[in-house]
Amino acid sequence: HQIMIIRVAFFSLLMGLTGLQGCLNVDPPCTQKLPANLLAYIDTNRLSSDGTTIDNWLVANNLTAEKDQTGLRYTITNPGTGKSPCLETSITFTYTGKFLSTGKVFDSSATPVQYPLNNLIIGWQIGILKLKEGGSAVFYIPSELAYGSAGNNVIPPNSILIFELTLVKVL
Repeated sequence: HQIMIIRVAFFSLLMGLTGLQGCLNVDPPCTQKLPANLLAYIDTNRLSSDGTTIDNWLVANNLTAEKDQTGLRYTITNPGTGKSPCLETSITFTYTGKFLSTGKVFDSSATPVQYPLNNLIIGWQIGILKLKEGGSAVFYIPSELAYGSAGNNVIPPNSILIFELTLVKVL
């Protein structure tokens, strides 16, 4: 749990420092890829195992998905036509989150919610960068790109998650 907090805190600190650029009258950066050091703490054995589980689940359910180099599987149902997000931007989105193992919905929001993209779980950051405003996708997220071995109060440790997400607006 502490490693996940450190990962997010470190990345948020890096992204927060970019706010100083406004004082210099230069455009803020638009990062479209996660820094490699953010992925350095991922358990690659767990990531590989989760990837196999996701691939088997997709085959068993007659579904196909693209595979990102990070291990995220995704299906873009609508790429969108608006602005592209950056890790430094805030976004509004709707979503439904399910457990891959049971299909049980553990969270959803039909009303758009707003967060800075770099404050979301790593799997979302990777996947949302593949969309434009108005786009939607299904993300099959290995536990290491979600809540890892720590889990949270709703999600057990090492849970593989499915999210159906629509990127409503890039702010």
